[in-house]
Amino acid sequence: MHKRQRRVATPAFSIQNMRALIPLVFGKGGELKDRWMDMIIQGRVLANTDEGASTNGVRIDVCHWISRATFDVIGLAGRCKVFALLMTSPHATST
Repeated sequence: MHKRQRRVATPAFSIQNMRALIPLVFGKGGELKDRWMDMIIQGRVLANTDEGASTNGVRIDVCHWISRATFDVIGLAGRCKVFALLMTSPHATST
């Protein structure tokens, strides 16, 4: 069974197919960077307006955001479906 599954899945991971995904992955990486920068800028604005702020930074759950970016890439590459998880609220769920 495993041998058959490998034989079916192998063409999807050829060098040519992986190279075709490079622009998609880099584009999603750029979106992720932009989202993080927005969060950092927004965090600075909030910290500057909050008189009782005791911290000078923004905490970003990197694993959470990398998972969202990965899911976006899989959706676009495998199913041609746009999930746009990087643009939604960090607590929103999408089906």
